[in-house]
Amino acid sequence: MEHLLFKRELNDAEIRMVTSKIIMSDHSFLNFLHANCDNKDHLLAETRKTLFKILARFIKTYKDYMYDHLETLFGFCFKIFIKEDSNKVKQAALEPIQQIIKLYNHKQIPFFNPKESIRQLLDQLKSARPVANVKKSIFATIGKMIHYFNDKIENEQKDIKYEAIMVAWSQLKDQLESSKSTEIATICGLLQFFKHALLPGIMNQDQLSILFKCLWVLLQDIQDVKGVKVIILDLKCLTKNIEIFDQFLLAKSKDLFNQLTKLLNHNNRDVKENSSELFEKFINIVSQKLQQDQQHKILFNQILDKFCDILGAEEKNMFVLTVVIRSVGKFSAAIKTIRGEKQLMEFFNNLIELSEESVLTFYENYHQEQQENKDLKKGQSLKAVLYRQKQLSSFILSYGSLIQNLNFLTDKQALHLYQICLTGFKLHYNYFDAYRQYLYEGLTNMILSLLSYHQIIASQFIDKLIFQGIEEGLQNYNDYRTYMSTCYQMGNLFSGIYKQKNWANASLNDFGLHFFKIINQILTNTTLDHRVQKDEEDEQNLQGQGDYKNFASNPAQYTILHRVILVISQCLQDIPVYCAVDSIIVLLRNVYQKLQKYPKAILLLLLGRVLMKYVQQHNLCYSDDVQNNQKTHLKSILSKLMHLTISNLR
Repeated sequence: MEHLLFKRELNDAEIRMVTSKIIMSDHSFLNFLHANCDNKDHLLAETRKTLFKILARFIKTYKDYMYDHLETLFGFCFKIFIKEDSNKVKQAALEPIQQIIKLYNHKQIPFFNPKESIRQLLDQLKSARPVANVKKSIFATIGKMIHYFNDKIENEQKDIKYEAIMVAWSQLKDQLESSKSTEIATICGLLQFFKHALLPGIMNQDQLSILFKCLWVLLQDIQDVKGVKVIILDLKCLTKNIEIFDQFLLAKSKDLFNQLTKLLNHNNRDVKENSSELFEKFINIVSQKLQQDQQHKILFNQILDKFCDILGAEEKNMFVLTVVIRSVGKFSAAIKTIRGEKQLMEFFNNLIELSEESVLTFYENYHQEQQENKDLKKGQSLKAVLYRQKQLSSFILSYGSLIQNLNFLTDKQALHLYQICLTGFKLHYNYFDAYRQYLYEGLTNMILSLLSYHQIIASQFIDKLIFQGIEEGLQNYNDYRTYMSTCYQMGNLFSGIYKQKNWANASLNDFGLHFFKIINQILTNTTLDHRVQKDEEDEQNLQGQGDYKNFASNPAQYTILHRVILVISQCLQDIPVYCAVDSIIVLLRNVYQKLQKYPKAILLLLLGRVLMKYVQQHNLCYSDDVQNNQKTHLKSILSKLMHLTISNLR
């Protein structure tokens, strides 16, 4: 069944047929689960458990087909969970419910009553005395219900939320204080619960203090506990709720710093990843406190001295190094205030030297080796590349914050900033999806810093970065699919930059002017002359009957223009109207002028269509967001284009 549902790609009709068989057929496995829920046979219990897991995966994989059936599935799974005798089946029965909770949208699906569901789950904890794995699933499910339906619970009844949190708090405290063996599965469920359900204002300071002590204990390596699941969940819980625990974390800042540094050197990659996220959040808290007062100056100096030791060490751990790189950027204002601009410049130069070695030289060597060995991306090499991507984004983000606090940049420093940003453009096509947002954030931060603090070099820097970034980022392709995909990914890069929330309107408008300026420049510089001759390949294929065709005089320029048009088509919808109107008018005029000279240039019609689609979608000719003179110019050029196109067709 798993092979049929998930190992091959189902079409629309097959998915709908399978959905009806699972849910509405007389012989569906829902009926089987219901008919056998009190059967104690071990083999049947194992079968029921597997079927619930398949159902959860089916809901997750084919969620777009599930919305009409969520009420049926939720009610069925909850009913079986209450009635089921087997603990392992009870645990599995909650997995589809957790998937349904994620899909819930109260505007479309009004059936769900979180208050009643949480009440029944709490009653199960009190009356049924479930085993550890079942308790784990119950707490995780309640936590997700509170997270996703907080507003609905708030409106209906506050005490159910408070009761759930107090039950979980008491359970965690008892688990760690008990002289009996600790239930690791239960603790994992409790950590998942607090990650989702811990909200400000519900627990008092004494209760929060006890909870933090429990979380702090779980942050240590426990000798009797095999695996690292507890530490990973604990790190996630602290990271998610760091603003609630900030005063406790600051009180134990030295111990926290040492413990996180230790975990960043852990053998497990997930431990290192989650430790780095908590470390960065903690640095953010310290940075914010320093801006408000100078009480944490001693802590700041201790952290900064540790950073100096890490940057100066001969052997550098990549995870620790990435955290330090980002932290220097976040601390840049405090470094300048407390230790002076000279110290900040030293950090900047150290980071430049480090990034040249660990990023620029690494990728240069990597691409050279990749050409010689096509299997290089497998195994450890792929892991190294993925983490270098995260490190690249960290450098760009840190530099953007750091240069805000420097009064000037040398030519060498400006060149390095350009090279590191250009590397991001060139590598974006192969970027790991989870790291792309870091790259967008870093590039935006860099551009904003240049526009705000280094206007002398900003204009040339941004123009050159956009032009070279498009040209080199679209350079490599081996087939049609890669040709198209690289274009759309480059469009996604610009969309990601435009959609960042830290733009001010004026700065975003400045960036938009640079972007459209380069697009217009590429259009202007493209030679659209053509020659007419027989297609030799067709002539051979058709035994001398080849047709006469138009050939571009400069096919390389045609290719670049075509790919740029594909980039625009992907990102244009994410550009705000106030950034685009004037530039679209200029581009349409350029298209019109070139069409007068080259009426058969289909790329001009393609570009015109992309631009006019934006005009139509945003109703620019009649929108209140567009000035009257802009509307007049727009209507004029659109009218001219229409008449010219009709004339050319005739």
